[in-house]
Amino acid sequence: MLNILPGFPDKVLAIEGKGEITAEDYKIVLIPAALSKLKRYDHLRLFCHLGPEFKGLSSGAMWEDLKLGVGHWGQWGRAAIVSDIKWIVDGTRMFAPLFHSPMRAFPNAEYDAAKAWVMEGD
Repeated sequence: MLNILPGFPDKVLAIEGKGEITAEDYKIVLIPAALSKLKRYDHLRLFCHLGPEFKGLSSGAMWEDLKLGVGHWGQWGRAAIVSDIKWIVDGTRMFAPLFHSPMRAFPNAEYDAAKAWVMEGD
């Protein structure tokens, strides 16, 4: 399940994943929210929290994530990924140098620091 998180500026797409995230979660929640914001901003920032209730991504969700990310490659701004899950943290650090905007992984204990970082420069 994906939820949009309140308390962030409009130019930040803030999401939280719980349980298994599916392609339907992308199609119903994430993609409409992202496309709506991408119409208003040249660069959209991302805050993604995958806490202890997160169980994984279906293959369909991974495909939707890839399509959304690559399809709007030049429109993504800084991204903060908050998680203690090793493969999420390692993947974020591995792919961060390939992005044109800063991307950082933060542990769950640094949730507030990640939120502040993704909003820096406002």
